[in-house]
Amino acid sequence: MSISGELEVRPETQTLSRIFQGSAIDVELYPSFTISLTEKKLPVVQCMMQNTLRDILQLAASNSPMCMDTSSANIDRIKSICHPSDYDDLQREESLGRILGELQPRTVLPGGPLSAPDGSTLQDINIFLSTSDSQSVESPPMETGILETELGPVVNMDPGIQGSAHSAGKTLEATTESKRTVLVLGKTQAGKSSMIEQLRKYSNPNHIIDQSRLGNGNRSRTDSIEHFSIHSNLLPCEVFEPATGTTYDIQKLGERADESEFFRLLGGHERDFVVRTALEDTDISPSDLVEFCLVDTPGLNDTDHRSVDMAEKFVQEILATRSFNLILIVVSAESALTREYRTELEYYSKVLQELHSNVAFVYTHVDYADSHHSNTKHHASMAMRHMAFSKVFRGVPDSTPAEDVELYKHFAIDLHPRKRPVVLGIFRNTLRDILYLAAENSPVVLDTSQENIQRIMDLPHPDKANQEHRGRMRVLAAVALQPSQVGEVGRPLLEEVRGSDASPAASMATVSTDSGDAEDFVPLESMEVDRVDIHGH
Repeated sequence: MSISGELEVRPETQTLSRIFQGSAIDVELYPSFTISLTEKKLPVVQCMMQNTLRDILQLAASNSPMCMDTSSANIDRIKSICHPSDYDDLQREESLGRILGELQPRTVLPGGPLSAPDGSTLQDINIFLSTSDSQSVESPPMETGILETELGPVVNMDPGIQGSAHSAGKTLEATTESKRTVLVLGKTQAGKSSMIEQLRKYSNPNHIIDQSRLGNGNRSRTDSIEHFSIHSNLLPCEVFEPATGTTYDIQKLGERADESEFFRLLGGHERDFVVRTALEDTDISPSDLVEFCLVDTPGLNDTDHRSVDMAEKFVQEILATRSFNLILIVVSAESALTREYRTELEYYSKVLQELHSNVAFVYTHVDYADSHHSNTKHHASMAMRHMAFSKVFRGVPDSTPAEDVELYKHFAIDLHPRKRPVVLGIFRNTLRDILYLAAENSPVVLDTSQENIQRIMDLPHPDKANQEHRGRMRVLAAVALQPSQVGEVGRPLLEEVRGSDASPAASMATVSTDSGDAEDFVPLESMEVDRVDIHGH
């Protein structure tokens, strides 16, 4: 393994050893292995994988067996330990109970007696595997395997080279706080799911981007709310130029006065620059791993007109989760702030009105080549865009002076960066800055009182009126195309839509604006309509 690879693994081993031993100091590192279980058909890779498996078995063969204390006192001690998921379940049940008005006390059933093992002599090598998979919903039954193998001499395993983290001027203090929750929402195809996939890859370089989760065109692939758990020690990266021995602070690259130097670094190839983890003095301990829960939501302003259903799921999610360290609103730098998009943002702003202190915007589809300070047009455009979105989400009039608007924190990122070392370094540090903000923020907790829940439920979603309007237009269109096919069930609906007008051929559809004026007249024959059963079948 390379030095950089060992530096990535070392903090995880140290943190897990500290947690498992329950000690903050004098931690004795456990033996550790690294393995890729996705076998590639390359001789060297296969050999490394087989040797790692052999080393695991070799450690089991060389260890003396440890016997579990099955005394009554120890059994009672184990049974009295509360599993952490009980707290999560309790919080979720209480939240849902408030929503339904049926909050009931939690009942814990006593567990059955533990059976002690028989007194037979250990004959086989037993290996207990404990997995940690945040995506699994239920745990499979435990299995025991007996292996027979011929092992060579035991190899002395070096725990690795110890490194320390450089945090670009900031060091995240070690904390016992539980996982940080990051809620992600934004317009369809703004890049929500893409950013979450990239955050997962930042925390685990071996993660393979799930292309099936990424949408195309104007249709979102995210149909339901999804949770993803990641762990990271939030190490920043830096760029090193071997030819000159220079290390570059890519955090402030856009502020460089020399424009030619800026573009030289930005366009540099792998043969010229190296992206590496930023290091500091070895006497500084690396930050502990921080756990994040990323909550991906369906896209706003969906072209399939599912916004109302998705909003209901969103409300149920925030009422159940309650606590958020960061609420990210993902906006494409290329998309316009349309009237429909604006009204939907205003709706979610009112839903989240108590949580605005932890709201931040992420502008995607930004070209890093535009970030140099000499590009005043780009920076002015981004500033105007952020001002507009901040006004909408703050709920202040457009005429409000800029100095009276409290801007949200924001980031700019290119989710499809070029394979250039400096560009990738900026990209990774931006992802790190987003997670760092979530780790640094104190959680904001949603008020789940009956009054606030009722307030949220009473908020009218802007697409509800649009759905009713579209339904009426479909009825008129169906009647215009087949006026003789109106049945007894369909006639009252037709009269309700058209009023007293009995001439289907003369029917015209009006599109109303917010001011109530008729904006346009569209002949029904030119409308694209769905099939409507006006007979009631």
